[in-house]
Order: sequence, then structure tokens, then C-alpha cells
Amino acid sequence: MKPNFTNILRKCILILFISANSFAVFAQTDPDLTIALAYYRSKQYDLTLEYADKAIKANPSNAYAYNVRGTAYVQLDKIPDAISDFTQAIKITPNYANAYQQRASAYSKLGNTELAIADYSKLILLEPSNETGYYARGNLYINKKNYAKAVEDYTQSIKLNPKYPDIYQQRGQAYYYLKDYNKAISDYSQAILLLPDYSLAFINRGLAYEQLGKSELAISDYNNAVKYNPNNKDAYNYRGSFYFNRKKYQEAEDDYTQYLKFEPDNSLVLTNRGNAYTGLEKYQLALQDVNEAIKLDPTNTDAFIIRGFIYNKLENFEEALALC
Repeated sequence: MKPNFTNILRKCILILFISANSFAVFAQTDPDLTIALAYYRSKQYDLTLEYADKAIKANPSNAYAYNVRGTAYVQLDKIPDAISDFTQAIKITPNYANAYQQRASAYSKLGNTELAIADYSKLILLEPSNETGYYARGNLYINKKNYAKAVEDYTQSIKLNPKYPDIYQQRGQAYYYLKDYNKAISDYSQAILLLPDYSLAFINRGLAYEQLGKSELAISDYNNAVKYNPNNKDAYNYRGSFYFNRKKYQEAEDDYTQYLKFEPDNSLVLTNRGNAYTGLEKYQLALQDVNEAIKLDPTNTDAFIIRGFIYNKLENFEEALALC
């Protein structure tokens, strides 16, 4: 006889980590919640909802059950339903730190930055040693362009978890936006030390080196970004721009072409490649690119400017004048 999976689960006492933030939820003695947690762990979110519903019907004051159901709603991209459940969990248990964390993340997905910041702030008040709360709130401050606040939060997160490369990468971004390029480079370097193939950190450090006029270090970083992640399309775009700015038009064209293999409908990069073709005096190819760029984004003023220049070079003066 095959074992009855449901009956086995009912006998389990589980402590599961059920979110990207690895929060512990105790099933306690509720068999339906135990099953819901197991289904969540196996990524069967519809079944998670089914058994979480049963747990809530059996005990409407079970804050854990609402939190579990909310996390399942998030995985199913039903964010408003998730927020409703996290809110209910908080009503039942006002100091439920993980519910604040989950609701903050859900608010972020909806673009409700202020509400997300408020929830992360509450999380930090309840759990001052929660480095994820500082890190996530720092990311929101970056989005709000409050870079000084972002630096404060990332610094606190680093104190709590000095071995997490993403925090250094993000603080480096905040310093970059504050135009403190040396501190940005220091943080990107620390991120790379912790994660030697960190392609994004190589790109950003390359950009910071460019700002300081350190071209050889910049191109070395762009090359490493491509080396460690050949699928990082942004590395090709930034390296292409590096080459273009130094009139290495063939190298620029090659990199922009590589980017467009990943994202052929990017108006900006089509414009960039059109510009590189113009530098190579490949005007017909350039015209094809900027025409496509304009078709994709009629507000792309750079593409119009380049097209006017191309028409002038092709002695199509009527078309050029029409763009003026």
C-alpha cells in the first residue's frame, strides 16, 4: 500500500523557511496549516491556498495562516490579495515582524514606495538586527533618489552582515549618484572581492573609473563584466559607448550588435549602433537603425538628429530640412 501523503503531513511538526527572506513560520498543531506550508515549500501555490483557507476557516484568528496565504498570493502575482492577508495578520498580531516585511515587499511590487518604507521602518523597529530590512529600505531610498538615506541604511546592513556582496554593490551605487566616485569604487571592489565574478559590480566600477578619467581601468572592468557573464547585455552597451567615445567605431558597432542579439527592439541601442555606423560612414546601415529606433520610440530625439545628419551626408537635403 502506498503511504498516504496527506496523513503523513498531518503528523509533521514543521518549521519551514517559506520566503526569499527566509522567515520561519511555525505550523504548531494546525494540520491544515502544516500541509499548506509543505505545499508552499514544493511550490504548489494553489494547494497552499486551499489548505491555508481551511486553516483560516478553522481558526480566523490564526495570524500565521493569513501570512502563509499571503506569501502564496505573492507567488501567484495576486499582490492586492497578498497585502490584504498580511494586513489581517498584523491586525491579529500587531508586532508580527515578518508580516510587515512581506507586506513591504508587496507594496514595493505595486510601486507604493512610501507604504513600503513605512513597513520596513516598522520591521526595523521590531527587529533592529534585521539586515534585510535596512537593505530593502535602502533600495527604496535609491528609487526615491534619497541617496544619503540609502547610504545610511546600507551601512547599517553591512554592519549586520559584512559578507553580503549585494549590499556593497548597492551602497556603491548610492555613492556613485552622490558623485563620490572613490567611495563607490571602494564598495564595488569589496563586492568583487566577495564575489569575484560579479559582472554588475565590474560594470559599475568601470563607469566610476570613467568618471575619474581612468580609461584603462574602466575598459578592463567592462571586459571582465563580459568575461564573467557573456549574457549581460548591459556590459556590451557600456563597453560599446566607451569605444564610441574614443572613436573606436568598429568595436562600438560590434558591442551594440551583441547587445541587440539579446534585445533587438531597444530604441536607445539601435540609435547607438546607428551612430557607430555613421562614424564608419556606413550611412545606409545607420539609416536603417535610426529609422527602426524612431519607429519603436517616436520621442527619441537623438535618432532624429542622427537621421538628419545622415540625410545631409547622403545629400538628401529636403529630408534633412524637414527634420529641422
